[in-house]
Amino acid sequence: MEAEPKNARRFETADVLAWAALALGVAARVAGAWAARAIAEPDPTVVALMARHMAALKDFPVFFYGQAYMGSLEPAASAWMVRLLGSTGFAVNLGPVLFAALALFFLWRWARDAAGPWGGLAAVVAGLFGPLAYFQFQYAARGGYMVALFVDALAVFAAARLAARLRAGEPVGWRRWSGLGLLAGIGAWSNMIVAAALGAAALLLLHGMRGRFWRHAAGIAAGLAGFLAGFSPWLAWNARHGWASLEMSQIGGHAPLREALANSWDRFLILQESRYVDGDARGPLLLAGAVLALAAFGAGAAFARRRAAPLRENYARAGAALFGLLFAAIFATSGFTRTHTARYWIPLVPGLAVLAGVACAAPRRRAVRAAAWLLLAALALRQAGLAVAALAAADRKSAAQLEADREIGAVLARTGATALLAPLQLYPLNFALDERYAVSNGRQTFYEPNLRQAELAPVAAYSSDFNGIGPFLAQAGAAYESAPAGGRGIVWNLRRPPLALREIPAGEIAGLRDAAGADLMGALADGNLDTVWAPGTRTDAAIEWTFAAPRDVHSVQFLFAHAMGAEAFDFPRRIRVEAEIDGQWVPLLTNAPVIPLEWSGPRLYHPSGFARPEFRVEARGARALRATFPGDPRAGRGLAWRLAEAVALEPGGAAAPRVDAPAVAALAAWLEREAPSAVVYAPRWISNRLLAEGAVPEAGWAGLADRVFSAGGLPRDGAGAADRPAVCVVEP
Repeated sequence: MEAEPKNARRFETADVLAWAALALGVAARVAGAWAARAIAEPDPTVVALMARHMAALKDFPVFFYGQAYMGSLEPAASAWMVRLLGSTGFAVNLGPVLFAALALFFLWRWARDAAGPWGGLAAVVAGLFGPLAYFQFQYAARGGYMVALFVDALAVFAAARLAARLRAGEPVGWRRWSGLGLLAGIGAWSNMIVAAALGAAALLLLHGMRGRFWRHAAGIAAGLAGFLAGFSPWLAWNARHGWASLEMSQIGGHAPLREALANSWDRFLILQESRYVDGDARGPLLLAGAVLALAAFGAGAAFARRRAAPLRENYARAGAALFGLLFAAIFATSGFTRTHTARYWIPLVPGLAVLAGVACAAPRRRAVRAAAWLLLAALALRQAGLAVAALAAADRKSAAQLEADREIGAVLARTGATALLAPLQLYPLNFALDERYAVSNGRQTFYEPNLRQAELAPVAAYSSDFNGIGPFLAQAGAAYESAPAGGRGIVWNLRRPPLALREIPAGEIAGLRDAAGADLMGALADGNLDTVWAPGTRTDAAIEWTFAAPRDVHSVQFLFAHAMGAEAFDFPRRIRVEAEIDGQWVPLLTNAPVIPLEWSGPRLYHPSGFARPEFRVEARGARALRATFPGDPRAGRGLAWRLAEAVALEPGGAAAPRVDAPAVAALAAWLEREAPSAVVYAPRWISNRLLAEGAVPEAGWAGLADRVFSAGGLPRDGAGAADRPAVCVVEP
């Protein structure tokens, strides 16, 4: 008679300890949100921008900016925090912390159903700090992973309870069905990585119904209605965008099975990440082994005790095992194995934690349970130590990052620029500097208005590590201002020297041939982009000008019949130029880089349209000139690019006047008066000025990069629009 009160006190103690562990877990995640307060990576920056825009009632995106998947529920939680606390990285990080706290709570409830109060406590301990990558994602704005963890834990927990009621013949109201369906729909919209949890939940319900679906037709209908309601943002968006989300799956891109399994194990080791904290190469292996050992032991105990356990325990345990098996199977047969990251393993952790709870509470022998608890304690202490070290490192990094951001902002304020062209790693400056400057690499469409602003800015500043800008400016002989900031340089006020150059006419070129002696005059000196030279399978490609008389060659320019960034071409990234002077071949450029920048007006751009690299050579008295593009040395790989024009330029003529804002204003007035409905073709800077000032509506533009300008239904690749009047603007 005295055993019952003792058991009650014992269970109460476990629950109190579990609540204390939950509070510690939430506090640790809030501390992580503060430690990571400086948004320093592109993906969290996108979430931060979404949260800021939603909090300001400026935008309500359905999906993560720039893609057709990962719904906006987690950024909406961040927006709520931004609304309450201000637009800071700490507030943004509290969004995922909210869902992480809910996920941890339902992990406890799920494990408590599976193995009682002590099993619930053990599961909370297992998921408190580790694995490390899992812990770090719980306070970093990544877009949807914490919503996935929350949905996984709640869906399997709720489905296991519902299945137990169905199996026992107890009544189940339509609210339970519709609530579970609504959760499934929200989860599927937010992140399709919840598929394994939803599959496990469906299998549990099927088993609970024992094949008698007709008895639960009303409940199933209510569940489907709830699913459609939760999934409606996905459906509504895709109905308007050609079902673009259907292309997001990486299921079909898996590696061969042996490679996929090896990659899966490697990614699971990365999930532990201890080697990034203390340099111990054995750390990930030991931690992964402990995690899997506890989970496997829990699964074995669940199977061994299945006949003695009540329905609720069996279904909760089966849900954890099914979820783990389905998740591992989906991952190993998907394209995610090709990505060197542990992020796709993170949603599996709650299932492993529940099985660890079963391992600590379900075995009949006390010694076995004690051994499981000892292993769990060692694992949790090690994970806690790694978490503390990671938080300290994140705090130091945030302090340094915020100071660097402040320095860059101060320099940008001096430049007068409204845009900063920079590598993708500086994209976080968009949030850090309150979007006062459009920071872009010139092509990334995370948030298209940002790219558009960077494209249309009349003047721009540049990071000194942007696309090899230093060698590019040196090649051009340009003058500029620069200042150090945030560990790099900021470059602005670019001034290209006024050059008096002219093309060496074809009539004064004795020959233009390739390395095999084939005549290229008709293809590369005719001003026709439809005639090209393709080097084909050659290892190196070379062209050679022979002049009728020695010439002072200032530079050479090439026009390729494809974009510089086109993936379909093995583009030549380096060039070697030699000149024949006084009977000797003299090297002028040796492995000079082909830099992805182009000059238009007073500023630089990331290339759009065809690639047009230019190289200053300054060869005096050259009898001949040879340009060589080294190929890919890998055996069997040819050169797939196509060259449309090759031009040699010499000093002469008159220097072209600089096109300035008053000249563009005069051009705008002329266009409005003389050709109000014409399609306009113009150099890039002039096009952008006319468009930004509204002088020509966007529907009247052609020949611009599709990734920036997409309205109007006109070709944006330089092709002509022959069905309407056209105006071509040519700089002097």
